[in-house]
Amino acid sequence: MIISFRDFDRAFENLNIPEESPVIVHVDETAFDEIIGGNEAILGALFANFKHILMPAFTPETMLTPRTGPANNAINYHDPLKVAHAPDFFQPDMSVSSELGEFAELFRAHQDTSRSRHPVLSFTGHNLPTTLSQQTLQNPFGPITYLEQRNAWVLLVGTDQIKNTSLHIATKRAGRPQFVRWALSQTGIKQLEDFPGCSDGFEHIRPHLNIISKRQRIGEEYVIAYPLKEMLDITQKHIQSNPLSMLCDQSDCLSCHEVRNHVAKHHPKYQSD
Repeated sequence: MIISFRDFDRAFENLNIPEESPVIVHVDETAFDEIIGGNEAILGALFANFKHILMPAFTPETMLTPRTGPANNAINYHDPLKVAHAPDFFQPDMSVSSELGEFAELFRAHQDTSRSRHPVLSFTGHNLPTTLSQQTLQNPFGPITYLEQRNAWVLLVGTDQIKNTSLHIATKRAGRPQFVRWALSQTGIKQLEDFPGCSDGFEHIRPHLNIISKRQRIGEEYVIAYPLKEMLDITQKHIQSNPLSMLCDQSDCLSCHEVRNHVAKHHPKYQSD
């Protein structure tokens, strides 16, 4: 099905999100068969409907693995592939990870956006200078928690909860372990605190969020909107009620393995969902 600017514009408008509310946007442009004008059509519709926009601009290519480090850190310090990996130095104009899609890079490179300086978990913002300044190496999701108090919404455009970065905040609040990582910045190697774990199991939360969601159809796909604060509260309570929820089922996932070990130690009555 052919999609145009008008389809995105109408869908965003029909969400009826308050004009001053910031939006945290995740887009998978490949979910749509054909878009007249391509990603520029989506960008134009976003700018036409929302004054304040935040998007991830992550760059995992800058990460490195030391030969020693903290225990229980969901990392293999002796993995020859990771140890031999030659990371890139983070630069403010560095392209975002291809895993985020071409739209995220288009947004980052736009003349009317700005970027934070975290070497791995940076964000791009439109009309959000104060929000971007909330991010530090010790508080990577500071921009999102800042927007939580400003009636922000999360928009999933053709994508699912696995890409919903904000959910990492709920996992931390629910007591899920966070990790330490390292990356190359313009001023050398930086240690990164409160680094999030795996998100591959996040789609399990979708049914629990339906009650607060707004949905608009675009072709064969949807844009789904969630009020950020309520979304985080529901997700936190869900994990606290079942600490093994929202984990992936990949046997080699060190992050989810550490969470399961943590649960076995602190919540032995729970079994895998």
